[in-house]
Amino acid sequence: MSTSSRAKSTWCICAEIRRSRSGWLSEKRPTRCTSHFAAKSGEVLTVEETETSNGKTTTYLTTKAPYRDPEGRIIGVIGVSRDITERKQAEEDLRKSEAKAKRLSQENELIAEMGRIISSTLHIDEVYERFAKVLKQMIHFNRILVNTINIE
Repeated sequence: MSTSSRAKSTWCICAEIRRSRSGWLSEKRPTRCTSHFAAKSGEVLTVEETETSNGKTTTYLTTKAPYRDPEGRIIGVIGVSRDITERKQAEEDLRKSEAKAKRLSQENELIAEMGRIISSTLHIDEVYERFAKVLKQMIHFNRILVNTINIE
């Protein structure tokens, strides 16, 4: 079962043993605790959790489950966390890239339409309104100036 950490956690002081780059750490700190929810509810809980340390934010995909004795009583919580910071960044980069590609595609369509309008006639009076309408979809403006040059 996957659920939101806000809906399934409480504030508490937890003793946490975790592995860092320098080894195993044990610390007590105030935290939004999903372990207590897993222990009290008996449910498996999977959430994304973020932690900021030394100005760096890390995102973890955490799964916690009740640890039961042979009689089925909950005697603790087992948890596994995976650092998904790079994956989250890649997802965000992909969203931005897709949005940019969509915007560029729309702009290309508008430019092609402007080309069709302009090439439909040599009389600017006939195409001005259509041209301005298409151009306004790309660039917000209050006034447009079109100069014609007679090279004769």
